[in-house]
Amino acid sequence: SKTGVSIIHVNVREEYTDLRPIWDNLRRKIDDARGDLPDDVRGPFVNDEFGDVFGILVTITGDGFTYAEIKEVADEVRDELLLLEDVAKVEIFGAQDERVFVEYNNARLAEYGLSPVQLMQLLEAQNIIIPGGSITTEFEKIVLEPSGNFESLEGIRRTVIQLPRSAQRDASGTSLTDLVFLEDLAEISRGYVDPPQSMARGKDGECLALAISMRKGGNIVELGEVVRPALERLEAFYPVGIDFDWVQFAPDTVADLVDGFVDNLLQAIAIVTLVMLVFLGLRTGLVVASLIPMAMLSTLLMMSVFSIGLDQMSIASLIIALGMLVDNAIVVVEGIQIRVESGLDRMKAASEVVSGTMWPLLGGTFVAILAFGALGFSQDSTGEFTRSL
Repeated sequence: SKTGVSIIHVNVREEYTDLRPIWDNLRRKIDDARGDLPDDVRGPFVNDEFGDVFGILVTITGDGFTYAEIKEVADEVRDELLLLEDVAKVEIFGAQDERVFVEYNNARLAEYGLSPVQLMQLLEAQNIIIPGGSITTEFEKIVLEPSGNFESLEGIRRTVIQLPRSAQRDASGTSLTDLVFLEDLAEISRGYVDPPQSMARGKDGECLALAISMRKGGNIVELGEVVRPALERLEAFYPVGIDFDWVQFAPDTVADLVDGFVDNLLQAIAIVTLVMLVFLGLRTGLVVASLIPMAMLSTLLMMSVFSIGLDQMSIASLIIALGMLVDNAIVVVEGIQIRVESGLDRMKAASEVVSGTMWPLLGGTFVAILAFGALGFSQDSTGEFTRSL
């Protein structure tokens, strides 16, 4: 807590992974407590979206354009991007809130017998922003909107201020009322919140940043395939000076990871096939080498059944598993080959080898699974992150 603000941090216990019901319950409790707070309190506000991951980050700069003009561009681009299917949220960072500043001189206000509080009350009375009600007839309902709200800086400057001057009286002793414009009492200007609450800087200086997050269950590579052309089309629509710059583009990173995994898979198949052909012969080598694509296809099928996506952890898991896939096949095939070469019938040799090695091989595989399974079943944030392993 500090002057004017209090911040409460809430930590959820690590064994809970579905946070939405917890945040909803928290919001309900805060709403219940809202009535016990003083009238002048703003909030409380609940921020439960700090965990959003923004895979795409783009900066918008405008040479010769004001913050307000760049913000209009950012708003339009955000609205366009939200129409894309896989886009869940688009946040604008670095936007500067505009304000109208009324800068007065205490001595000048005192000359007219005004205090800053009185000046504020006079301006609030002039700027009518309350609803005017409605008129319901037999055929329609007419909504009334009172006039009087400020529409421009000039309108604020020309606001008429009534100044009671008790010191001035006419011949009959009645007090006179002076009428002056607000611009006679104060300087009116338009600017940005100072100091700024947040700022964004790119390689060309101050800018606005657009952060794009993907919907749950989306494909980040497919998201990049629609976002990139959309931004290129929008950039061409705006005048010279408005430039978009890619700061982060996760679809390319993920595509590189997937391509790297495919390269590893193809290299593994090629190396195993070559080694098996050299040392075990053509037929045996092809049988062992066929295990890798068969096991990978089976794994991908089971991943889809259990809704495990291709992410950095699951791709790393598949690469780790490549080195473990050929062991069992080599043991079985080599055992069959040795027995066949010693004169045993092929079917009998296969039956003996499989029945003699299946439990030891299953046990060895199960031990390897347990080594990684401890990570996946851990009831903390590490387990949540590595569960696809």
